[in-house]
Amino acid sequence: MTTSRTITPWLPAARGFAWSRRERAAELVAQAGSVSEPPSVENDAEATRAGWDPENWHLEDAGTAVWSGDSAELADMLGSSLRENQIHFRRLQTEGKQTLFVLSEDESRAREIVREVVEGVPPE
Repeated sequence: MTTSRTITPWLPAARGFAWSRRERAAELVAQAGSVSEPPSVENDAEATRAGWDPENWHLEDAGTAVWSGDSAELADMLGSSLRENQIHFRRLQTEGKQTLFVLSEDESRAREIVREVVEGVPPE
């Protein structure tokens, strides 16, 4: 019987690779698949807001400006980040300038998200 040695980068080894036979590699992969991952811990700011409906709100209620700039791409990214964090917003474009408005109750969370995106600061 001929044995083949293959590099399997997902197996632990001193230099990042492990030499193994194909059968042993398959066995280890099967074992790894049965390991359960630890439960994720979400922080309160990231937890799902109960009753949040992305369609059930009025654009005119978003009157607090949280960002203004010339970059349409950055406005898109900030809008996606706000939506992902379940914050209603509206976008106003005037003379090439983009402005994002949020509901007053979401102002502090929205400003923190904008700061994280614009300055590249990780969440606290």
